[in-house]
Amino acid sequence: MKIIGSILFCVAMFVLPIFYLFDCIGVSKFIPLVLVWIFGAVVLYIGPDTINEISYGALSIKRDVKAAKDYKEEAEAIAKSIQELAKLMVENDYILAHSTWLAMEGEENESPRRERIQENLASLVGLVDPLRKQDSEWWKKVEEICSNK
Repeated sequence: MKIIGSILFCVAMFVLPIFYLFDCIGVSKFIPLVLVWIFGAVVLYIGPDTINEISYGALSIKRDVKAAKDYKEEAEAIAKSIQELAKLMVENDYILAHSTWLAMEGEENESPRRERIQENLASLVGLVDPLRKQDSEWWKKVEEICSNK
């Protein structure tokens, strides 16, 4: 960010005056333009994390970096809880489906119930694919439980 801030500052100090000198822009537009570029350069140079509040007259923008980080950590914890819940639900569904499969041992292989269970398990595997890649040991345990279908 410091490099970008330095580049903006150089543009404001060396390039923008060229437009003013060749009468491409007037003084009334040149001064605010240069000030905005210098302000942007300073913000980028010192880093946006160091600025907590920007106010202009009655307008004010407050930024609480610590609160934002706390909210992010809380959201990550909730996402982790949801992933654990999804794992448990998938594992339970696999066990229940396997038990149902065993109960239908006497049925013909092409029964609508068996086909539906196979479709549901296939779609369930598709939904849980990211979890399978993250936690391969968990998935191996689930497959071991249901390996003799």
